[in-house]
Amino acid sequence: MVPAPAAPLFEDSLAGFAEAVSRFEVGKGAWRLQALFRQRPDMALVDRALAAAASASGIEAPAVVEETLAERDWLALNRAQFPPVQAGRFFIARSHDGGSGRGGGGRSGGVRFTLDAGPAFGSGTHESTRGCLLAIDRLARRRRFHNGLDLGCGSGILSLAMAAALRIPVVAADIDDWAVRTTAANVRANGLAPWVRVHKSNGFAALGLRRPAPYDLIAANILARPLIAMAPAIARHLARPGTVILSGLLRTQEAALVAAYRLQGLRLAERIRIDGWSTLIFARGGR
Repeated sequence: MVPAPAAPLFEDSLAGFAEAVSRFEVGKGAWRLQALFRQRPDMALVDRALAAAASASGIEAPAVVEETLAERDWLALNRAQFPPVQAGRFFIARSHDGGSGRGGGGRSGGVRFTLDAGPAFGSGTHESTRGCLLAIDRLARRRRFHNGLDLGCGSGILSLAMAAALRIPVVAADIDDWAVRTTAANVRANGLAPWVRVHKSNGFAALGLRRPAPYDLIAANILARPLIAMAPAIARHLARPGTVILSGLLRTQEAALVAAYRLQGLRLAERIRIDGWSTLIFARGGR
């Protein structure tokens, strides 16, 4: 069981590789999650997903109970529970929806792309991811950007959004092998390979991240603690003028993030709050 504010994050952490995920209120602000798999999953992946969600929520990882169920069409159930996502101009379809992303088009002049999260974080359903998409949408209406970075790319959803909406070169990076492979596959599936380069990197360690710097748009949807620790490195690789989108944090963690980035000469320009989760937009002016 997990506290109510953390339930959506745990649900999203499992949604990429489970056939279906459900949550049930069990009283006193606690929720129980149920993830269904066609066959027994790699429990190391499950433990890793739950540990990441627990760290982001500031709680202990919940206990896992396994149970074998009678056969059902779990794929159909998953499709019903995870419909396409709309966030600002972005319309994120699943591959099973039958629509091709191709990095553009969409409804009402929006931007449509197809996404398979797999075991990587970032299906578009979580509040932190939607906050980042809304931030990219708003920024794209205000100014032009030239060089983007998606730090901790997960499924690559923010890389796709930046490349498709802004038509700028984007570097996508993650420390996780699954995330790197998933992002590369999603980039190819949406016809955005000319715009997005994917690297495995611990922070800015990889030369493929440092060489294109400085970036005038950096998005990092990770966790509060690593975002604070990376504040000097992010500021060092940010152009003047430059904009940073930070997410993966609770509203109660905003003050610590703001303080850390103010020390690096960045000002808080805007915040987007969705159901207890925050996305912060920082800016640094020109010389």
